[in-house]
Amino acid sequence: MKKNKSRLGWDGHSRIVNDTYRKNFNEIFGQKEQEELKASYKQSLANKKEREDKANNENLNGENSERFVKNAKQESRSK
Repeated sequence: MKKNKSRLGWDGHSRIVNDTYRKNFNEIFGQKEQEELKASYKQSLANKKEREDKANNENLNGENSERFVKNAKQESRSK
């Protein structure tokens, strides 16, 4: 059993967390997080564009089918 601990209270297994350690940790792992966020944002924009394009196509198809039905009704009345 140890009687005296070191002056810093460091047991040799855990890391001392100070400003330098936090800064280095953020430099190493923070950059990866930013890159992941950028990639996620790009994917989000692509998904949004795809949804909007799909909605526009559905609207156009819906309008075209409505026009077709109206034209068919008018043609059948005129005969």
